Amino acid sequence: MPEVGQIVHCRTKKPLEVNGSVAVVGNSDQLTSADYGHEIDAHDNVFRFNLASLEEKFKIAIGTKADFFFLSRDITTLRYPHPEKLQNRFRYICRTSKIICYPGHTKNVIKYCKRPYLMVNDIPSINAVIKELFARPPVVFPQINHPRNGVKLTIALIDAGIVPTLYGFDLDQRESSSHYFDEESQVDVGKGNPGHRLDLEYTLLQECAEKGLIEVKG
Repeated sequence: MPEVGQIVHCRTKKPLEVNGSVAVVGNSDQLTSADYGHEIDAHDNVFRFNLASLEEKFKIAIGTKADFFFLSRDITTLRYPHPEKLQNRFRYICRTSKIICYPGHTKNVIKYCKRPYLMVNDIPSINAVIKELFARPPVVFPQINHPRNGVKLTIALIDAGIVPTLYGFDLDQRESSSHYFDEESQVDVGKGNPGHRLDLEYTLLQECAEKGLIEVKG
């Protein structure tokens, strides 16, 4: 059973074990008109992000299974507590799925999920994995440009020898993009600025797909 060394149990510090097929479901609005629900739910392990909605109206597009939710620092700490509807969603996710969050950002999670997992990779470790995967690394992430959670998770899974299938991930810049369940948009901060460099992330995912390290379904 593959061990994901960059994701560890908050108490035992043992790596996450993942057995079987893996679907990583992003939040791109391109999923709105998709019909991947049955296909996604057929995977042994389904990873989702933040407060992604699994309302009935999205069932055909993105399914209902959620074995893991990877929650960002914003969701667990910086924006917490959330407005009532989202706060209820936060509680439900923590109670019904295995949670992955960041070290130092577990306080609000463990109220509802006593044993979360921690994402412990950082920029140097991500760059080290990329260097091992490619003879010529397609990207190097500057310290100020940490990748989004979907890319961090994907790299952690690849490093464990897992070939995940990605849904709801963009591979290039679109004129406008947002989540399938709300209007939050994805912004590329550009070179030299702190935040997410989407251009680097797209290049990395494209190269991983070409090398067969991931499968991308839109």
